[in-house]
Amino acid sequence: MLHVTSVYMSSRAVPRPFVLCHSQGKTRKYGYFMKPKTSNARNIKRYERVSNLAVFAGRGFLRNMEEIKDSPAAEKLELSLPLDLVYYPDPRLRAENLRIANFDEDLSTLAQEMFKTMYRTKGVGLAAPQVGVNVQVMVYNPEGDPTQGKEYVLVNPRVTKKSKATEMFDEACLSFPELLGEVERPSSCTVEFQDVNGKKKLMKLKGWQARIFQHEYDHLEGKLFHDRMTEDVLNEVQQQLKVFEDVYEKQKK
Repeated sequence: MLHVTSVYMSSRAVPRPFVLCHSQGKTRKYGYFMKPKTSNARNIKRYERVSNLAVFAGRGFLRNMEEIKDSPAAEKLELSLPLDLVYYPDPRLRAENLRIANFDEDLSTLAQEMFKTMYRTKGVGLAAPQVGVNVQVMVYNPEGDPTQGKEYVLVNPRVTKKSKATEMFDEACLSFPELLGEVERPSSCTVEFQDVNGKKKLMKLKGWQARIFQHEYDHLEGKLFHDRMTEDVLNEVQQQLKVFEDVYEKQKK
C-alpha cells in the first residue's frame, strides 16, 4: 500500500512540488516531473496518483507565494528612534501593513528597536504597527526577558493551518494599557514567514507561542484583540475602551 506522508517544494530556482511516499518499508520521492523508471500499469497508476497530489499542493504553495509577492510593498522604512508605543484608538493600528521587500540594515534596526520597546514595556510580543510602522513585521520572546527565552523575528508571516481545538485565555495588549479580556483562539497553528535575512521558514506553534503569534498576527491584519471578544466580555471592558478613546481625542486637540 502506498502511503503519502509529506508534500514538499524542491529548492530549485523555480520550486517544483514533490511528495515523499512510504511503501513496503521504504520511503520514495515522487513528483509531477519524475516519471517511473518502469512503465508497467501499477507504476503508471501510482505515478498518476502522487503526481496529481504534487501538482495540487504545488499550485497552492505557488499561489500563496504569488499573493505575497503581489501585495503592496514598503519602498523604504521610515524610523523615528526611539520607538514609542501607539495606543488605541490610533488609526495606525487599523491601517494596511505593507509587505517587506528589502531585507536590509533598516529592517534589522527595526527588529532590534522593537525588542527594546517590548522589553521596556514588559511585553512578550510586539507588532510593527504598534510602534507606528505599518509593515508586516512582528517580534516576540515567550519569556518577555532579554536574558531568558528565545527571540523570534517574523517578516511577512502567513498562517497556513489552524487547529480545530481552541482555548480561552485572558489577553493583554501593550496598545491597551491595563486592559484584560478573555479571547478564544486556536490552540495551535502552522505559519510561513521570512527571517530578517529574507530566508523562508516554517514553524508549528502550540500553546503559549501560538497565542502570542496569533495576537501579533492580528495586528498585522489590522485586527485588535477586543474584536475577538464575546459580547459579554466586550461589555465588561467597554468603559475602559471609552476612556482610551476620550484620552486620544483630548491629545489630538
